[in-house]
Amino acid sequence: KKHCKRLCSSIWRRLPRRVSIFLGCAALSVLFSPSSWGVNELLRLLAGVAFFYTAGPVLAEPRQFDRFAKGLLLVCVVPIVLSFLQLAGLLSYSYWDWVDGVRIGRISGGYETPLSLVYLFVFLFPLALYVANKRSQTPLVRQSAWLLITCMSAVLAFTYHRVGYVTIASELFIWLYLGGRRKSMLAFLSVIAVIAILSFNSLKVLYAPEQTVGTNTNSFSGQFLRGRGMQWFLYMDSYASSGPFHWVMGLG
Repeated sequence: KKHCKRLCSSIWRRLPRRVSIFLGCAALSVLFSPSSWGVNELLRLLAGVAFFYTAGPVLAEPRQFDRFAKGLLLVCVVPIVLSFLQLAGLLSYSYWDWVDGVRIGRISGGYETPLSLVYLFVFLFPLALYVANKRSQTPLVRQSAWLLITCMSAVLAFTYHRVGYVTIASELFIWLYLGGRRKSMLAFLSVIAVIAILSFNSLKVLYAPEQTVGTNTNSFSGQFLRGRGMQWFLYMDSYASSGPFHWVMGLG
């Protein structure tokens, strides 16, 4: 209750001095070296800060947060249904990729790219786990949350999003760890290991760009450029070929 009162108070809504200094430095950085990308990133930063200081007081009360969580999960059923329609061939794909020389569609749930859907799942998985494990919720709500988690897991598999696999798996592992469920943690790691072994060839293709770091591979071949393969390769290869000074200072 004390935390809720503090969040809802007018004092909490005032921007702390350290946050103000940070935002000021970010604005000056863009002002001294203006670019469209810089302005875009600055606006995204300001939007995130504004959301934090407006949604925080509103969702501080447990009942309001529960209502928000269930409402968001209900609304997000739409892109999940669209994802299954894409998988069934009833809805056209908006994003394609090359895997082993074959052009395949990647599920995006109506969004332009699978990354947008993965961004959504990063928030949905913790919320769904929260609702599914809260005893105050009705059995129907809890069972629906578990069904949603199952459907999201199936959709995530067909996004072929490498970072999405790691991120969502990490979220589930952290949730089990914080809940003190050691046996469940071991079971989860065992399931991940079995899936990795059974789908090793597919995963090897998905992570092929990372395996070529430090080699003389032809990074401009048609088989190499899949997803953000080139970006991963250039980013990781720059770290592999530079020293600690470059890791800390970058290009200055």
